[in-house]
Amino acid sequence: MRSTVGVGSTFEFTADLRLPAASAEPIAVRPPQLVGKRVLVTDDSEAAREILVPILRGFGMDVAAADSGYAALRLLNDADRHRQPYDLVLMDWQMPGMDGLAAAQIIRETPSLNRIPAVLMVTAYCREEVLNRADQLGLQGVLVKPVTHSMMFDTLAGVLAPAAAGAARPADTEPGLPARQAFPTLAGRRALVVDDNIFNREVAAGFLAEVGVESDCAVDGNDALGWLDRGGRYDVVLMDVQMPVMDGYETSREVRNRPEWADIPIIALTAHARAEDRQRSADAGMDGHLTKPIDEQALYTMLTDMLRGAAAVRTPGDPSVAPAPNIGSDPARGGDDRHVDLVAALERLGGRQELLARLVDSFVQDFGSTPDRMVEQYALGHAAEVAGFAHAVRGAASYLHADALCAIASELEDTVRRSGLETTGALVDGFVAHLKLVLDELGDGRAEPPAAPPVASAPAVDTTELLRLVDSADQLIGTGDYSAQSILSEIESRTSGTHLASSATRIRQLFDQLELDEAQLALRSFRAAAGARSGSTA
Repeated sequence: MRSTVGVGSTFEFTADLRLPAASAEPIAVRPPQLVGKRVLVTDDSEAAREILVPILRGFGMDVAAADSGYAALRLLNDADRHRQPYDLVLMDWQMPGMDGLAAAQIIRETPSLNRIPAVLMVTAYCREEVLNRADQLGLQGVLVKPVTHSMMFDTLAGVLAPAAAGAARPADTEPGLPARQAFPTLAGRRALVVDDNIFNREVAAGFLAEVGVESDCAVDGNDALGWLDRGGRYDVVLMDVQMPVMDGYETSREVRNRPEWADIPIIALTAHARAEDRQRSADAGMDGHLTKPIDEQALYTMLTDMLRGAAAVRTPGDPSVAPAPNIGSDPARGGDDRHVDLVAALERLGGRQELLARLVDSFVQDFGSTPDRMVEQYALGHAAEVAGFAHAVRGAASYLHADALCAIASELEDTVRRSGLETTGALVDGFVAHLKLVLDELGDGRAEPPAAPPVASAPAVDTTELLRLVDSADQLIGTGDYSAQSILSEIESRTSGTHLASSATRIRQLFDQLELDEAQLALRSFRAAAGARSGSTA
């Protein structure tokens, strides 16, 4: 490393990297929600276009490219005149002549366009000015270069196919489920879950599925209005209050201003349980108020009351309100040194071990780099990013009962939003320390997740049917068909509690991460293990 004060630093390294064989091509994933969508890639760099275009085409999308903002505007207008509008524009920020923000603003303000596409800003510099300006223009998000397959997939799933990013699986139709027995009037209802946090969407949609409520998921308020426009009649809306693009309060007011939606019950989802927060929800037109992490029974009770017509903002005695934990302790102190309570987490999730395993895995993947990123953004003085990290971590950690982390994240977020970064150094240090401890526990297994039921108590698995599912999934993965996801989830469900359970979960995780070659190899090993079992059951 060479470093010069006032100039900068130069880092050098050597890496031995293998190139794939010339004939090798990545397996294409073609999720049905993205196939056929029209995308315009706008970047003055030919190299950047050559990276982005193949990724999008691999998803089955119809892709065109432009080398400037001016060229992009011409293509958008031509496509609109020929009634072949674009669904999405990927817009580079720094381009000569007209930068991406200027081009995006013109797109947003062009009245002649019959259809305004979603716009994602693409930049190698995740600066606050870009994030703030993108938010002001109502853009759908910012992609930071280098853009990977998985990053692109996750972003597009949230922008063009939000239901795919967090929608519930089809509800279990087997009779005798306790939740359905306790709340029979909820079965067959439709709900719209609105939250920018995939953890919250997945948990809420999973709870709803348990009582037979069908759900769609939106990633922000603007997206929610789109679902209401095209999704038909919903019986209830679960609305996060803090979201980018359009928050829950503004969205609720917009819903109440539309006569056709005026009577849809809206439940506020928020980490804040103060009386003034509840009043603000009520003032915005919301009918109920649930605090995060969502309590399953409180949700069901409120839904039952509302759908009988008894909609009212809950009092501060709401059973979903939990006392704030003490955050004054040292995260490295002795005694019970666990910082995650997965036994309590499993209880909150209604005993759903598969859901808990997915949340643990997602937390480690989503927030593994957050401690370093938090330190970096704090050093740069980026208050919005610091508050955003704290908000995202708190929402996810609450479902894992990482109470000390949730508490310090809440205090950090509130302090930054109220008074900036001037007095938050100790809070940032504490947040980073607690988050690292939680990540370490989850990553090395010290969190001691509850054990699965013994194999002997699990229902027998029909090996013939299991192998049929495995062969179907193998073929679909080999052709890059995203519908393999539902089959892998079915395999995971059928093997729950057996010696094959962990392998099935690993295969599904690899596929979710777009590690398709590894998923297919693991699936074939799984088949060999399942087929080696004697008899007709596994």
